[in-house]
Amino acid sequence: SPDIVMAWPEAANEAARIGFGLNSWTITLFQPWIRDAHPDCARVLPWGDRSGSGVCAANQDVRDYVAALCADLSGQFGIALFRLEGVLSHSFDLDWLRPRNLVTISPLARTLSNLCFCDSCKRRGSAAGIDVAALQARVVGTIEAEIAGESGGEGRVAAVAADAELCAFAEAHVRASIELVQQVVSRVGHAAQVSCNATTPYRSLLGDARDDALLTG
Repeated sequence: SPDIVMAWPEAANEAARIGFGLNSWTITLFQPWIRDAHPDCARVLPWGDRSGSGVCAANQDVRDYVAALCADLSGQFGIALFRLEGVLSHSFDLDWLRPRNLVTISPLARTLSNLCFCDSCKRRGSAAGIDVAALQARVVGTIEAEIAGESGGEGRVAAVAADAELCAFAEAHVRASIELVQQVVSRVGHAAQVSCNATTPYRSLLGDARDDALLTG
């Protein structure tokens, strides 16, 4: 709101006067207004629907926006620490209010539903040699079988774990978020610290060893 915007310079001046640093809790991928104004930036769920609130870190315009936002805040207010919220994809069913599922979603179906198939992710996957169309069809088929309660669930879990293309596609999602953080650091790292969480929604695909992806990236 305008009142909040007007309060920022006052907060910065007061923080400097009393010797405090000014921190910024900066939302990254939960951007409903960007999703509405620029649908190409939206996350695309495996079955083709766009997320109602989330944008994708694989989109260069999204990364440019977040980096420019942080640089603007740093330049105007001398931010000491940027806390980047949600640099990895949030749950597929998180929207403006709360997750709402009318059917039972197994852990496997939930994990696969969090994958993004936007144009940016598809291009990255294709560049890595992945048959993205075939992968998307496998993902949707597995989700549908899980929701329908078809037999062979253990076999589906094993097949997903052994699917090298699927794991590489999920790894590319994490890499896109690492690139987002790196781009922010390149813009503001000379003047501020940058902090974020390091958990991944794809733990069951990538294994626990990749939970530190953002720290090591």
